[in-house]
Amino acid sequence: MCSMKQCVSLFFVIICVLPALAQVPTYHYLPATTVISPYTLEIGFNKTTILMFPAPIRDADRGQRDVIVDTVPGVSNVVRVKATRKGFQPTNLNVFTKDGRLYSFEVLYAEAPVGTTFDLSRVDSSTVSNAKPMPLIIPEIEAFSPLLNQRLQHIRNVRPFYHVGAGTYNMRLKLRSIYFTSDHLYLHFRIYNHSNIPFTVDFSRMYIKDKHRVKRTTSQEEEIVPVYATSEKLVPGNSSTDFVFVIKKITIPDAKKIHVNFQEKNGGRRLSLNIKNRHIFRARPLF
Repeated sequence: MCSMKQCVSLFFVIICVLPALAQVPTYHYLPATTVISPYTLEIGFNKTTILMFPAPIRDADRGQRDVIVDTVPGVSNVVRVKATRKGFQPTNLNVFTKDGRLYSFEVLYAEAPVGTTFDLSRVDSSTVSNAKPMPLIIPEIEAFSPLLNQRLQHIRNVRPFYHVGAGTYNMRLKLRSIYFTSDHLYLHFRIYNHSNIPFTVDFSRMYIKDKHRVKRTTSQEEEIVPVYATSEKLVPGNSSTDFVFVIKKITIPDAKKIHVNFQEKNGGRRLSLNIKNRHIFRARPLF
């Protein structure tokens, strides 16, 4: 038997340990039956991967900025996926379609992806070899409608009313105007190339981000996927080219900004600028 002194010491040890044991958190994980198994998707730096879905795309969310997800002008059920950096860590991609479905992918980097074009309508087909290719789905804005062409011509011809720009590499990106309709914003950009070397756009991105990042906090970014974009890609040397993007009509908090960038294909030049909420509120109506 223990002495009185030993018993008292043991009692105090128990009193001290019990509260610590009581503070151990209990985790309740979601059951395995709720897990959606992702598809493995390999993407590369020098190749673009095409994903074609059986319904128009509502939204897409990627795990990190090393993966670019871009829509195809004039088509609403196709996205292009590409790596912006070689050898990135595995991440994820979730695509939401307007028929209420979610497609989940685990994205891996590969120098030579096993495939670069995928038809997601064949996922549910019991006889893949006999599955009919899905049609391209034209979005809410018709790419070749007379009304759209009239609007684009008007936007290009009217005198610009913004002086927002940034430049590097003897080039300059300028926001010339923003127009709005009942549902959309039309953003008009012009790239000036004052160098002798042509600039070919590989991809462009727009996303909402914090104006100022507070230390030890995570900067949240929200991708903006245009519902329509003009098809221009080339900015010849000592020349300029206009680009028009149509996005869902939005406003942003004063603490946020829309960051826009254009990345050169097979090159290192990147042009970017920021659009603030005050610029959006100066938008003009479009007929």
